[in-house]
Amino acid sequence: MIFLSNTTTVRVLRKHYNQISKIQQELGQRSTIQDEINYALEFYITHRNQAQLLADSKLEEIVLNRLRKFEDRIAGLLGKTGMDVSIVLIGFLKFLSDELNMKETDLYDMLRPLAAKYYTKQRKHKDEDE
Repeated sequence: MIFLSNTTTVRVLRKHYNQISKIQQELGQRSTIQDEINYALEFYITHRNQAQLLADSKLEEIVLNRLRKFEDRIAGLLGKTGMDVSIVLIGFLKFLSDELNMKETDLYDMLRPLAAKYYTKQRKHKDEDE
């Protein structure tokens, strides 16, 4: 069996070397200083990656919360705008029905299909322009 290893010489602070040496001595023959240094590096890299993943997931959570708040504000504005438009249209419908001596429901039934046709025609032209 052949083991391949890429090695690089690195400088280790004396205090870290002494701490790792102490750990290695406690483990006895089961471990070498090199094994403990490799274990420490792998442990650090693993936890560093986990910390980065956690930070990324928190960033995603923050962005999603901001988007939800934005959606709620837009929905609220659309609701308010819809109510304001409805008030104007009901007032106009009332005015027209009084002027034309027609029931509001009859006037609405007459104007609704025309408005739908106009709206879809406008949307179709707008879609073609894009």
